[in-house]
Amino acid sequence: MSRKYSFFTVVLLVYILVNMNSCVPPSEKVMTTVDVNIGDPVVRKIWTAQDEGKIDSLKIYFSDKNPTYRYLAALSLASVQNPDLADSLKVLLNDINYDVRSAAAYSLGQIGNSNATIDLISSFISKDTFDVNNVANSQILEAVGKLGTKDELLAMATVKAYRNTDTLLLLGQTRGIYRFAMRGIIVPEGTDLMVNYVTTPELDSEIRLYAANYLARAKDIDLSGYKFRLIEMLNKDSNPDIRMAVATALGKIRDPEVLSSLINKLEQEKDYRVQCNILRSLSKFDYPSIEATIKRKIDDENLHVAVVASEILLNYGDKKDALTYPELIKEKQPWQVKTLVYAAIFKNIPFYYSNTKKKYVDEVKTIITNSSNRYEIASYVKALGYDPLNFDLILDDYTGTKSEIQNTASIEAIRSSLTSENFINIYGYGHRKAKMKALELFKQRLRIADVGECAEIATTLQIPELEFKMLIDSTNFIDSTLSKLRLPRDIEAYNALEQAKSYLLGRAFEPKKVVFNNPIDWNIFNNVSDTTKAVIKTTKGNITIKFFPQNAPGSVTNFIKLVNQEFFNKKNFHRVVPNFVIQGGCPRGDGYGALDYTIRSELGLKYYDSEGYVGMASAGKDTEGTQFFITNSPAPHLDGRYTIFAKVVEGMDVVNQIEVGDKIENVIIIYR
Repeated sequence: MSRKYSFFTVVLLVYILVNMNSCVPPSEKVMTTVDVNIGDPVVRKIWTAQDEGKIDSLKIYFSDKNPTYRYLAALSLASVQNPDLADSLKVLLNDINYDVRSAAAYSLGQIGNSNATIDLISSFISKDTFDVNNVANSQILEAVGKLGTKDELLAMATVKAYRNTDTLLLLGQTRGIYRFAMRGIIVPEGTDLMVNYVTTPELDSEIRLYAANYLARAKDIDLSGYKFRLIEMLNKDSNPDIRMAVATALGKIRDPEVLSSLINKLEQEKDYRVQCNILRSLSKFDYPSIEATIKRKIDDENLHVAVVASEILLNYGDKKDALTYPELIKEKQPWQVKTLVYAAIFKNIPFYYSNTKKKYVDEVKTIITNSSNRYEIASYVKALGYDPLNFDLILDDYTGTKSEIQNTASIEAIRSSLTSENFINIYGYGHRKAKMKALELFKQRLRIADVGECAEIATTLQIPELEFKMLIDSTNFIDSTLSKLRLPRDIEAYNALEQAKSYLLGRAFEPKKVVFNNPIDWNIFNNVSDTTKAVIKTTKGNITIKFFPQNAPGSVTNFIKLVNQEFFNKKNFHRVVPNFVIQGGCPRGDGYGALDYTIRSELGLKYYDSEGYVGMASAGKDTEGTQFFITNSPAPHLDGRYTIFAKVVEGMDVVNQIEVGDKIENVIIIYR
């Protein structure tokens, strides 16, 4: 169906947003309120139908006299995302209960059918003095941001009728404009409005947060005209969440005054998370202008800041001063930093300094031999991969002989060597023979069907410049590996290989979907209440999380079941991204592990709008299992994509201290 109604849509949207004084149905027409009782058998029936994806069982509740059931049935489609129910869901946009309308709008946005845009706009009700209906209006505006066109964005960005006290409307508008930007749809008027909102301290903090994250994440926006206002926010705003996003936004302005302001603020800033974002913004400038700052921050007392600085050295360092990099290595330096500096040495010191490089290769080989830390070893192996001179060494000595973590790292290191700009210089006309040697190793390792290696090999085979499509005459070796993988446990590796096969054959890729295989254990859930917590005891201290059983009953039950089985005991935090997430719960320890089941994504009305949210890691919709993550800061780009099942209520200081390899000693559930 074509979008011929676009002009009409814009006119209607402008009318309903500007005509703010018209009347709305009197509040007494709201018959009852939504009250979710997690022990209600009907509530559990709805959640079961959501879990099993039974749309017919959900649809019957759309007309139920109880608004709670209508609300939950409508909200369930945000997770199920079955387009067959979109038309039925549209009816609930005009439900007598505003929470039901809100759930319907949110789910329509999640389903992603652009044909629902006109229905969403038509259901927007003009302003009520008591803001009774603005819960729904807010969700409508956000949903339009997930579905609409640039015309609708322009209309949304230019409405002038909102007051600073219209919190829900402003939040919906801001989230809507943010969602447009995440789809690559921007207009200058939207950017101007977001700057105005960020620089208005009187506004609700959540509005300013989404506005700031728009400025940080929207691509191809011009912020040069706002540099002084943004610099002022970076220096003066009391909210670190705003400072973090503004620091990232300033990286889009390549201006000497911005550079100077970022460097000055870096020295004054106390919050390590803001420092991390400032450093990442500095990486957008010419390296010589930030060289001294980066080298100094490599020795920062905060590990996360030092890691970010080391990553910048690796990714943006100047070959002209590469011979000075060895001076940055210190005896008592954390291995997470030291491995990155070694990687920068291997990447940036010219390949013809072979004797110099050999010295540092020997140092790394000695460290690998003497270390008992699997993550340290893997990191050093990956460091070797930045120099193609180490290609044969990695193939011969570091693949297939050690831990799963190291084997996965070895494949990553081989990929780094193959894609290095020096690979052709070193191997010359023999580069094709070297690629064939790597391909033979890949085929050999695929026969073992290790999921981590499978996924990394699949990624490597799809790199166009490596030309594996020309070197491979049959994908039978991939088919053989696919037959050995166990579903649903190995779904990530399976789809990665299927995607590689599709690439090599020049055909479209369609990921395999997981079949329902693991129902919610309601016997476990019977003990859960809105106050149930878990204490995650780590080697750095305790992290206490509070569950959201109304938002994610299946995920909460699964986590508690794993705790009861002592599954998390002695598991590592295998992934730490500074000022983003810490991630754990992998049975292998490299991020590719899973058990013999999956659970469904539960994408209800929760937002990653502050630090400490606990989400389920996944390899695509409905592939969650044992791995979870905790956010270090707001991450609104994860909204509606990753299940939120809990939030940290004590121990964020511990979360911020976690390093790769730190262990979960055990987890205790507190039911009271």
